[in-house]
Amino acid sequence: MSFEYGYKWLQDRSSILQMIEQLVNEPDEQALRVIELESSQQIFEEGDYLENLYLLLEGEVELVKQDAIDGENVSIVTDHLKPGAFIGLIAFTTGNRSMTTARVIREGRAVRIKQEDLDEYLHQHHRLSYPMQQLMIANLVERYQQNTALQVKMKRLNNQLKKERNQLKKAYEDLEKTQNLLIHKEK
Repeated sequence: MSFEYGYKWLQDRSSILQMIEQLVNEPDEQALRVIELESSQQIFEEGDYLENLYLLLEGEVELVKQDAIDGENVSIVTDHLKPGAFIGLIAFTTGNRSMTTARVIREGRAVRIKQEDLDEYLHQHHRLSYPMQQLMIANLVERYQQNTALQVKMKRLNNQLKKERNQLKKAYEDLEKTQNLLIHKEK
């Protein structure tokens, strides 16, 4: 299979996913497994230590964070993952607990990679090593870009709230002055 490395494939990951799937499906492969994902299936929960990393080949997965807002537990969808995305990448690579729950929202398939097999497997399979590393980097870059965009949006919303708060404060002060004038006139 002819494959061009570099930034171009970051826009269309179908080629790299086909390449990975072909390599994974070779008869001598034992370390990596393609698994079926069913709709509403929970892959892992927030707070879990991850023993497996998943590369989404087909389907869609959402990452959900639980939080308490005004004393009420709410589920916040932090990301929608599409084919080419790694599921659990940060918790898997850092050894920290997962920050989110991964739930399948559209059935599909994923490559499951066991933690103890990843380094050895990539070292032994050079054809897969570079594309997998580039795909991991691309996933992290996308999440960083999303985080940066959210930070900018949050800053704009905070500035808008500050402006509206100042306008309300001025309107309240004007109303108070008007009320005091009316009271003074009545006297």
